[in-house]
Amino acid sequence: LLGLLEADAASRAIEAKAETITDHLTQDFRKVPPDEPLQNLFAMFSEKSYPIAVVDEQQRLLGVVVKGAVLDELARAGEQ
Repeated sequence: LLGLLEADAASRAIEAKAETITDHLTQDFRKVPPDEPLQNLFAMFSEKSYPIAVVDEQQRLLGVVVKGAVLDELARAGEQ
């Protein structure tokens, strides 16, 4: 996983007629291993609303967790 491209950075890249987005990626986002507890993800979303990247030991992207999915699962768990 190389980084996250934010909307404003994408706009700047387009305006600059950048051939690639590499220089416009940010590393300021959350990454977690696949066994991260769900409760920890909820706390992470309170800090930033970006999706959370799920990565393996080599930092390869395995998936993405969005805030709505975490909230839905926590609500479902609370109903049981």
